[in-house]
Amino acid sequence: MLVLPSWLDPTADARRRRFWALAGGTFLLHAVLDPLITYLVVRVYEVGREANPLFIEPLNAGLGVFVVSQMPLILNFGLILVGYSWLLHIGSPAEVDWLYRFSTVMWVITILWGIALVGNNLLVLITGLI
Repeated sequence: MLVLPSWLDPTADARRRRFWALAGGTFLLHAVLDPLITYLVVRVYEVGREANPLFIEPLNAGLGVFVVSQMPLILNFGLILVGYSWLLHIGSPAEVDWLYRFSTVMWVITILWGIALVGNNLLVLITGLI
């Protein structure tokens, strides 16, 4: 009997766990770590600056305003999860299979992008403090 690693397991439960694990990793990187490290780099240690023009004003206005400015990201993330959940619920088996494959690729790309953002922020922080 062939035992597949959980990443390759095609069962519905394994796909759901993988989907939510990747979604959680994406949320952690983009909605928690990136803004937190950006705030530390720009406001606390003042060793870098924000490159996104949409966040320069909120960042300069303080922590509360900066946190509130992150709400559209969190709301959009929630809408994506609700939309995917709905599509996975109403789709045919072939459509659900395609959605799981597509979402896995997109989550991995988004996680890699988040790792690059957080890594760059950490590099700026470390370089600035040395």
